[in-house]
Amino acid sequence: MRHAPAGAYVVTAMARALRDAGEEVLPLLLLDPPDRLLQGGYLQMTEERFAEKMKRRRAMGGSVGPADDPAYMKALVRVATAFEQALARHHPLPYDGAVYMLCSRQRAGSCDPAGWRKVFTGRLKRFEVGSTHADALDPRNPVFASYLLRCVGLIRESARSAERAGPVMEARL
Repeated sequence: MRHAPAGAYVVTAMARALRDAGEEVLPLLLLDPPDRLLQGGYLQMTEERFAEKMKRRRAMGGSVGPADDPAYMKALVRVATAFEQALARHHPLPYDGAVYMLCSRQRAGSCDPAGWRKVFTGRLKRFEVGSTHADALDPRNPVFASYLLRCVGLIRESARSAERAGPVMEARL
């Protein structure tokens, strides 16, 4: 199952809105995003399978909801499927600003820049930082930590360049 790229869509819409309002937007940093909407996700699961999945997540510390409560699980299924349906109908507008992606090998195909070119039309740089999604986001993972530090440095350099450019940047708006 693929997770929805909602966070990437939200940050893209925010960045576009800020730029439209005349604000300077630094490069975006995405952490292991997939490139497509859910395929075979919650909409394809029975309520029983969904409940089992949530129970496994809770057992691993990934969920705090009452997985044994049938009313809670029915509500959770409704929310998850409504969310998937909304994402399936969403058509993101292109964003031409710079974007950095820290990606796992597990999502390497879906984290491929070609898949994101419909959304990100500017400079896009992808760094593979781990085997799995969890590994790619683990701050104890030295590869993730080093690329995160590198990307933050690049973003800070963009901020310094924007500050030095000052009035020139405003004149271009």
